[in-house]
Amino acid sequence: MASRANRLQEAINTVEELQEEIFSWKQNMEGTNLENTSKYEQLQECEDQLQEVLDAMEYVEFPGAFGR
Repeated sequence: MASRANRLQEAINTVEELQEEIFSWKQNMEGTNLENTSKYEQLQECEDQLQEVLDAMEYVEFPGAFGR
């Protein structure tokens, strides 16, 4: 079984991958007048929220053995 720290890193990697997908999708809409649509705004909001999740994940600390 992977350690908690390893599982956290895997979760961070997954969120980063999702954020990159959203960024790419949003970037592909630029220059096509689609950047003025509600879908583009939704993608920007999603990207921002994923960044907030990543920022919060940086501060996760696990208690030591036996509740230390």
